Amino acid sequence: MASPLTSRSPKKLLPGILLFSGFFLLYLHLNQIRVASVSFYDQACGADTPVYVRIVSGAPDSTWWSSRHPLVQVLLVLYSSWYSQMSALLSPLLAQKLPFALCGAGCVVLVYALGLLLGGGRLTASALALFCGCSGSFLFFATTPESGIVSTFFSTAYLCWVQHHRDRTTWGSIAGAILLYCCAVLSDILCAALVVIPLAHAMQLRKRSVLVATRHVLAGFLGLALAYTMLEGLFLLRGENLWAYYSMFTAKNYYCRLVTDRPLQCLFLGLLVQPLALPSHTVAFAQPMYHPPYFGYFEPTITTYGTSLPGTVFLFCLIVGWGFLILRLLRSWDWLSGAYCAMLGGRLCVLYGVAPHETFLVSAPLLPPLAVILTMPLLHTRGFSGRAVFFLLAVVLAACNLPFFIP
Repeated sequence: MASPLTSRSPKKLLPGILLFSGFFLLYLHLNQIRVASVSFYDQACGADTPVYVRIVSGAPDSTWWSSRHPLVQVLLVLYSSWYSQMSALLSPLLAQKLPFALCGAGCVVLVYALGLLLGGGRLTASALALFCGCSGSFLFFATTPESGIVSTFFSTAYLCWVQHHRDRTTWGSIAGAILLYCCAVLSDILCAALVVIPLAHAMQLRKRSVLVATRHVLAGFLGLALAYTMLEGLFLLRGENLWAYYSMFTAKNYYCRLVTDRPLQCLFLGLLVQPLALPSHTVAFAQPMYHPPYFGYFEPTITTYGTSLPGTVFLFCLIVGWGFLILRLLRSWDWLSGAYCAMLGGRLCVLYGVAPHETFLVSAPLLPPLAVILTMPLLHTRGFSGRAVFFLLAVVLAACNLPFFIP
């Protein structure tokens, strides 16, 4: 069966072009009106923001290299050679944000492609892309110098690539999968959980073609081994050890878990709710790390959503979406949806032990899988009513999230 991405029909290319252009301009505009200075405390969500800003601007005192998110830093160093030209066309502040806005728009197009690959039509795939593009995670990290949107780009590209080559793996497709997997892990080590995706495809295809299933398993484990080798090598270049570094990181952050207000609420809201829709901006605004009035990014309560009509509608739709997902998995097990859920569960477990207050900061790469499993019935709809509901959901997210950015 031919992949929908092999078609060069303008009808399928045009939505992708429009989505990229529209969201790139939106993210760049939000960058312009949202942050007035390069001060760390004007960046509403970010841990490594000062490092990335110094890299892009080529600050002479910048010790840019650190062991975390190495690929993000390398890409920003490459972009910094263009920074002076971009600063002449845009303001310096916008020039610093340009690569993140581009990455965010690219993520929206990749979500559109993923929707097509998962069996959606042009309209439903466009609705899925709009849904993700208007989400809290995409809007935040496409307008903030942070690694989240870069790791989202590579992880979503990996999901698309593996899905595109699901039924006809070749050595070339295996090499491409390994490359994208390594890029995702070098952007965010928690993206190592992507290894469950080719394993899920192998389980789906094991009765149809043992050879294809075996190649999926091979691609998964080769990617995991190569990513680990590359990470360990990068740490050794700095005279460090991968396991010792993250053991120390976990121990250092243990105190944060003890003083975090309602860590379980931070965890579940930060990974399953806030990435889709941000709390009411009139009640709780996102804060930089350790900034009063609470330890973390958002007040860890769901009641703030009930203070606005869009927030109330969103909560209702979220409950319905999780209900349909549970019923669907109970009636007929779907390996791919199960793999997406496993990725969410794995990240929840890791973050609870390390940094529940930072959950929203690392939520972006899992936003596309979360959106897919919650909207799968709408993605496969062919009727007007189902498509209309899908587009209305995107409007609800925009109504929830845009007030954070537009004064």
